[in-house]
Amino acid sequence: MATGIGIHDGSVGDEAFKVERRGIDYVPENERWATPRNIAALWAGTSINVEYFIYGALLMGFGFSFYTALAVIIIGNVSYFLLGLASLQGPRPVRRRS
Repeated sequence: MATGIGIHDGSVGDEAFKVERRGIDYVPENERWATPRNIAALWAGTSINVEYFIYGALLMGFGFSFYTALAVIIIGNVSYFLLGLASLQGPRPVRRRS
């Protein structure tokens, strides 16, 4: 059951250690629990982690300035925009023959 603020708590239809059957197939509207806000929170949470501090320290250890290291990290992350665009295609629609 979802909480009042729209966060999925995993109690509706999700069983522990259950194998995902659909993969990248179409998920019917009545089985979708995530909103764009939930997905944005998921991506933000995975993007903000300690790796960036380590990458920055390594780049600065190689002689880059702070701003150059920051630019390299940002450019590297913006490249994932292409990955996001590639994931928007979704399933191919079924065309019926007449």
